[in-house]
Amino acid sequence: EPPNCYLGNLLAFFTSLGGVITVAGESARPRQFFGAAHGQQIRGLSFEGPRLTGINLTTVAPTGNHTAPEGLVAEVSWRADAAVDEVGFHFRDGSRVAYGGQGGDEQGPFVLQPQELLVAVTQEYTGQYLGNSLVFLTSLGNVLTLAGSESRRSNCFAVASGLQVVGLQWQHDSGQLVGVECGPAEKW
Repeated sequence: EPPNCYLGNLLAFFTSLGGVITVAGESARPRQFFGAAHGQQIRGLSFEGPRLTGINLTTVAPTGNHTAPEGLVAEVSWRADAAVDEVGFHFRDGSRVAYGGQGGDEQGPFVLQPQELLVAVTQEYTGQYLGNSLVFLTSLGNVLTLAGSESRRSNCFAVASGLQVVGLQWQHDSGQLVGVECGPAEKW
């Protein structure tokens, strides 16, 4: 067995009820975790100084014609250097909201599909700026990583609406998480 064979410093699971289950080792960097419950989407962030303290949610409006609801956020942009300086949400109605300051270099944007919802966010907290990284998970199973150069590398996996994680896939020689196994679940 290789000498550094362990499962990592932190595992976090987001539930369909908006809960977060974490398992953290002693050397895990401080992180904040927030998830939307089934039928909700993230429309904003709450910060106290540099610390992410919450998310602003809105209910996903049913479409009535069995199509996926439209997401509020069309794009996520950010500015970063060593840490994340600013994150911006560009909404489908043309409005924009930004958090943080104007430092760093412009990055992105991540463009979301019309039916893609922001459903979870994590922050690698550093005590300044908006942290070393912000990671958003979407209802289509996409992972949007906004990171500064001081961010610690991590593997993050998400599953699309209608699926749930039923197992983890590890690279046995290194202990690295390389994927997730999926099973059916209720659609978001």
